[in-house]
Amino acid sequence: MKIFKRILGLFIIVFLIALFSLYTYLPGIVAKKIEETTQVPVSIRSLGISLNEIEVNQFLMSNISGSILPIALNIDEVSIETPVTQFLKNETNINKIVCDNFFIGLEFNSKSDYRGNWTVIVNNMNQDSSSKSPSEKVINIRKLILNNVDIHLVYKDKPKQIQKLKINRIELDNLSTAGDFPIKQLSKIIIQQTLKQIFSIENLGNMLKDLLNPAPIFKNPLSPFFSMDDSLEEPLKR
Repeated sequence: MKIFKRILGLFIIVFLIALFSLYTYLPGIVAKKIEETTQVPVSIRSLGISLNEIEVNQFLMSNISGSILPIALNIDEVSIETPVTQFLKNETNINKIVCDNFFIGLEFNSKSDYRGNWTVIVNNMNQDSSSKSPSEKVINIRKLILNNVDIHLVYKDKPKQIQKLKINRIELDNLSTAGDFPIKQLSKIIIQQTLKQIFSIENLGNMLKDLLNPAPIFKNPLSPFFSMDDSLEEPLKR
């Protein structure tokens, strides 16, 4: 009986150590997976998992080399509301994703040259997806909510003129994506949908009118951002 108790006690200790190690290293593992897709440094302060929710705290994506703005994306808190068992299925259904205090830095070469930091980042994400064999893993998101969205926009030919805008709330319904690794696909769809929604907001229309009505030098400057799915272009048509 004593031997059994010792073995049980040892098993519990090993289990607790393994659990602690998982929670300690999991944020770094997830960040590394996203780095592989975006090709820019990514960090996550902490990642909490419960039966019905995943919480990500202080998600930070640095900008590409040579950028004016040091940060491309920063989210204080991401709440993914769905049973964790959903991620074990080939088709994952997520009830809701809420991103609080969402910062995005937009850089363009000039008002007549629409290439910039997010062109590079999203192209990296698309290339990463296309380089892998097709996967049957599908993720459906019923609702995506972004609260307190801060936007910094700058043109490289006018580096000191940083324009700052704020959107209180962005809400999107019924989104879908597919790929090999759920976290990479979630980050991809959040980024692409946020960029698309920002360009469709009325108070950004004057600033980004050249993007929505491109000059002849670019047939479609938005295409590098939104090549994942033609159906995602609907917000721009409203």
